[in-house]
Amino acid sequence: MDEVSQQLEDAASACVSSMRLGEGFREAQFGNLNAAIRYGHAKWASSEMRPKCAVVVSIDLPRIIESCASLYDGAVRQRIIDASHEVVDVILEGF
Repeated sequence: MDEVSQQLEDAASACVSSMRLGEGFREAQFGNLNAAIRYGHAKWASSEMRPKCAVVVSIDLPRIIESCASLYDGAVRQRIIDASHEVVDVILEGF
């Protein structure tokens, strides 16, 4: 796995893991995730193909983030739902 793909996978894992562990929504981790996605877009901009793991993360990530919302109530729940929509926008920026 290339460095950029690994960075994306690590950022996604950190963001989702904290929510799944009941630690709430971490804005800093979500920011790191969006930065990793954008970095990948920049690195792969001239390529006709994307690494398989980056595509898998891009496809699954919004659904996984939104599924974490069911663990929370109120404002945190809504923030997680909003984040799942935001990450779709960030992913689509690169296509």
